[in-house]
Amino acid sequence: MQSLGEMTTLYPSGGAFTSLADRFVDPAFGCAVGWNYFVIWIAVLANEYNVLSSIFVFWSDKVPLWGYFLIFWFAFLGFQLLGVTTFGEAEFWLALIKLLGLTAYFFFSIIYVSGGVPGDGAIGFRYWHNPGAFSNGFRGVASVFVFCSTFYAGCESVAVAATETKNPRIAVPRAIRQVFWRIIFVYMGSAFFFGLTCPADADSLANGKSRALKSPMTIAIQNAGWEAGVHLINTFILITCLSAVNSSIYIGSRTVLFMAQEKKAPRFLGYTNRRGVPVTAIVFTNLFGALSMMNISTGAGAAYTYIVNLSGVSTFLVWGAISFIHIRFRSAWVKQGRHENQLPFKSFFYPWNAYFGLAANVFLAFVQGWQTLSPFNA
Repeated sequence: MQSLGEMTTLYPSGGAFTSLADRFVDPAFGCAVGWNYFVIWIAVLANEYNVLSSIFVFWSDKVPLWGYFLIFWFAFLGFQLLGVTTFGEAEFWLALIKLLGLTAYFFFSIIYVSGGVPGDGAIGFRYWHNPGAFSNGFRGVASVFVFCSTFYAGCESVAVAATETKNPRIAVPRAIRQVFWRIIFVYMGSAFFFGLTCPADADSLANGKSRALKSPMTIAIQNAGWEAGVHLINTFILITCLSAVNSSIYIGSRTVLFMAQEKKAPRFLGYTNRRGVPVTAIVFTNLFGALSMMNISTGAGAAYTYIVNLSGVSTFLVWGAISFIHIRFRSAWVKQGRHENQLPFKSFFYPWNAYFGLAANVFLAFVQGWQTLSPFNA
């Protein structure tokens, strides 16, 4: 994020790191990065449509799965065509609700593990010892990398929206700095409290029939004695999915719009109406939501896994590409006789952060094949 913030603040453009890849590496590299990024968001989109439809089937199966999908498909299409202002307003309120929901769960977790809920008394850090962390060795750690990458995808989206802000040189650095605190609170906070309140070998976590029954939050609430808590968690997941679908269509459509304008995608995808809304790019991106309909034949859990695997490695490749572009940018900056103090936003710990980001993402991309290709047990 630091690498991206430094470059985007200096060169804000609708193509974000796709245009930066063209400029500092090669147009072919930029094309590959752009389509990889598009794959990430159509996979996230399909996954969230899968979850949304499954939630409503869980509540009522009077409407078939594909029926719920069509309702949501047309609803989100109409909403996205309203423009970026409506998108931004919706994201603000949905993000606020998500943060409040997580905060409430964190407070519940502290009360639950401290023995404040009638039942088994204080459980403390019981699940950190039984079944314990790293219970499946490195193979188990490797298997979750792909899921983590999918959930972290989106942090870099501030670069995609850079040109649609009034003053990118102020808005982008501010957003980049906020990402650190969001990662601490949302991602690391969730991992910490999920580990406290839910055992890794819980039957419902692995074998539940719906997304809600697989949620660590649901298992914790049910273990605390509230069996009906699945509906509360379903509602919370519904809100997070609304936000994810909204963001996926927005980012995916803007990515393919720029590529079409740069002749890296079919020309018709570069059309915008009088209000600047990329109508054809939005429709094209939203069409890939139909991938979620594999749910009908494979089931929600299998469909979820297939789609996440599709996006996970692409995420590592894009993140690694950003670090590589940053290294190339700094090399060109120095050769032009410029100093880093001339940059409007400086990346922390350069060059170590950029080289670490490149090496780590290449490693994580390769390690995804560990479960299948590992020559020994670990």
